[in-house]
Amino acid sequence: YTIRNTIQATQGCPEEFFEFPIRINEPASIILGNDVEVCSDNSVPVSATIGGCANTITWSTNGTGVFSDINIENPTYTPSSTDSALGSVRLLAFTEDPDGPEPCPVVQDELEITVFTEHKITAGDDFFICANQIAILSEAAFEGGTPGVNWTTLGDGSFINSSNINTEYIPGIVDTAILGVNLVVGTLPSISGPCPTK
Repeated sequence: YTIRNTIQATQGCPEEFFEFPIRINEPASIILGNDVEVCSDNSVPVSATIGGCANTITWSTNGTGVFSDINIENPTYTPSSTDSALGSVRLLAFTEDPDGPEPCPVVQDELEITVFTEHKITAGDDFFICANQIAILSEAAFEGGTPGVNWTTLGDGSFINSSNINTEYIPGIVDTAILGVNLVVGTLPSISGPCPTK
């Protein structure tokens, strides 16, 4: 735009005018996607939309994970073990200064990634018992964001408490007759988060 200031002619003096330009810069804009959840050891796609006079984007984090590319709108982020231990991490994306010394500022937005520990479970080693004994399942262990476990049998016996990680199993008649049985322990679905059952 050009502003023109005119001084009218008066008392024999001619009309004079002054012109000076005004440039109106379009402000930059940036919008990140929604907060996300991810299982530890998994990468998660994140997204940003830049607009206005913004041409570039830079991602950063308050965590210690790794971006696939910090200068694209749709990178992936891989949480670190520290991110996983803390349970969440914030990602920040900002545009370049769109007009340098001019008045339009850098703009930024952020999102949060909640990191859930991957479910891991082990039933323990195979072992032997006598036909009239109860199997004590004391070597099973699990870790991760899960509220519990569930034992099942491929035989005809029964558990003292199938939801206890360290429980006992009473072999059935068929178990004893065929001299063995396979027992399976798995995690229950997580109360929240994307981690699958194991």
